[in-house]
Amino acid sequence: DMSKVENKPLESKPVLVLGGPGSGKTTFLRYLCQGYAQHIVDFDPLRLTSPVPVFVPLADYGLEQRSRTRPFLDFLSDWLEDQGIAGAASVRENLGQVLLLLDGLDELRVQSTRRALLDELLDLQSRTPPAAIVVTSRTHLVDELRKRQADSYHLLSCREPSAEQIRDYLRLFLE
Repeated sequence: DMSKVENKPLESKPVLVLGGPGSGKTTFLRYLCQGYAQHIVDFDPLRLTSPVPVFVPLADYGLEQRSRTRPFLDFLSDWLEDQGIAGAASVRENLGQVLLLLDGLDELRVQSTRRALLDELLDLQSRTPPAAIVVTSRTHLVDELRKRQADSYHLLSCREPSAEQIRDYLRLFLE
């Protein structure tokens, strides 16, 4: 429900989207990514005015964190380069134009890694903010997040889709 973040400056706080398995968290991020990447006319649900979307599966970050600890932006530059993105090294200098779409906070299995990433994102938001940050997570982390940093994020919840919504989605997908 994007109405909860409308009329609030997204530059000031990252958005944390919580939901159960299959509730649409990743689909929501992909929708944002595709809409902003294709510069669809009148598409700006986050009111950001033409950011460059960067979709990152946090499971990839988590795998790297097992072998060494490094800042997320260092990982991001290297990860984008590994994906074949030209100019990946300039992500830091152009961060103000980037919409960071980070999928699967719960994929970071170690609590200290999740906390370190969230702390880094908040610090990043205050120092050299990207256009916006949207992070998804399954709801089983909600207590951990509320105790620690709930006031630092816009919290959104994804509701489980109804059977009718699933049928409509599949029908549109298969057409």
